[in-house]
Amino acid sequence: MKAKKYRLITIISMLLVLGIALTSCGKSVKDEALETVKAVDLKAYMQEDRDAVKEFKAAYEKDLKKAKDDKAAEKIMKQFKKDLKTFATKKEKVNTYIKLVKEQIKSLSEDKQKEANKVLESYKDKLNKLDSNKDFDALTTEINGKITEISGTTVEVTASQVETSTPAAKQVVKQQTAASSSSNSKTAKSSSSSSASTSKAKQRVWVVDKAAWTETKYRTETYQYTVYICNGREFADYNSGYAYYCELDDAGTPSRLYPKTKTGTRQVPYTVSHPEQGHWEYR
Repeated sequence: MKAKKYRLITIISMLLVLGIALTSCGKSVKDEALETVKAVDLKAYMQEDRDAVKEFKAAYEKDLKKAKDDKAAEKIMKQFKKDLKTFATKKEKVNTYIKLVKEQIKSLSEDKQKEANKVLESYKDKLNKLDSNKDFDALTTEINGKITEISGTTVEVTASQVETSTPAAKQVVKQQTAASSSSNSKTAKSSSSSSASTSKAKQRVWVVDKAAWTETKYRTETYQYTVYICNGREFADYNSGYAYYCELDDAGTPSRLYPKTKTGTRQVPYTVSHPEQGHWEYR
């Protein structure tokens, strides 16, 4: 009797343990996938990019809810993770801008590099607090101007250049290249792929607002030059001054010919290459 009672208690205990285990593993792949999609924080992106990210999330949530089984949900999540990488976060844009500016700074002299890097470092807090592409464009333009001013060499990294250089932009190009290379292949069977149709119907597309162009600008340059003075008159070169000196000497007029260093300013042209300007659209 005691043995039967002991066995019964053991069975009940095992059932309880099994029940607890099943409860803790109760979340399906589909449920976990939905939580992952919903957890994407819109605040990690610039204000202007949030609508596209929001629409992107909604499309995948819809697809996941339609998933027939865990296998279909896993397939959708695999594509979701790839597509999510095509959206540049605020942090990625700031880091990309800093990287591109530092690449241009490397061409400066050692002293100028130090000054330029100090300017860039002084703006890091402001860069990291940016919340919109509009403010990002304005602040980076300001930084470009400051570095150009202290270095005497044009340093310019535009917001559009940043957009096309982020890891997200590279991922877009990678996906578009892959899609293009497989465009002539046979269409895969749609037994489970229909669940991902919404997300695949739209892609990140770069829209050019203004083509790349070259601008000629002018900067004021200070320089020194030598003139020759004779009897109060100024001559641009020695030969002219000496000829006048000889005339005065022949006429019996005492005079002296001597050089004088002067400082002047002049406008020096230089070119600025502007990369194309545009924006990403989610189509």
